[in-house]
Amino acid sequence: MLRTRFLSAVCCISLLGGCASFEAPSYSPDYQSIDALKSKSLNSLSLGEFSPMDSKASVNRISLRAATFKAKQGTFTEYFKEALQADLTEIGIYSPDSSLVISATLLENDLDISGFSKGYGMMKVRLEIKRGDQSLFDKVYDANTEFESSFAAAVAVPKAQTEYPVLVKTLLAKVYIDQEFVKVVSKL
Repeated sequence: MLRTRFLSAVCCISLLGGCASFEAPSYSPDYQSIDALKSKSLNSLSLGEFSPMDSKASVNRISLRAATFKAKQGTFTEYFKEALQADLTEIGIYSPDSSLVISATLLENDLDISGFSKGYGMMKVRLEIKRGDQSLFDKVYDANTEFESSFAAAVAVPKAQTEYPVLVKTLLAKVYIDQEFVKVVSKL
């Protein structure tokens, strides 16, 4: 019986590693974290440069055991950019013509399902807000998540896949409650 389970696990891992590619689920705004911003008088923001956009950059390459994990946007940097834009649009402050420009550099981005029962997400992003050449805000945010996982890759990989948007929402929630960020984007 034990041998059968072991062989099943090996087959699952082989299949996942051999040909499987998993895609990050679409992001949807976390209304609980953005509702507080909706009640404030905020300036509009446009999006500037987001980096790195190179799909070969380490932050844009995530492996879930032997399976490839990717963003349908092409890079996880673009995924993060689209998530931020979705939130700013929902809050009502996204404007491509705004002189207040937010840019981001993805510094860390990973999901770890190497454990037997727990998985972890890690993300670190540097956000900068400028008006013209003047830097108004420059801060690094990080987020760590923990989720139930499994020794079996057939369970762990899909679970990690569904947890990626949670990691992004966790990081963005930290931004939205940061009073330094709120002060910079608030109307005087």
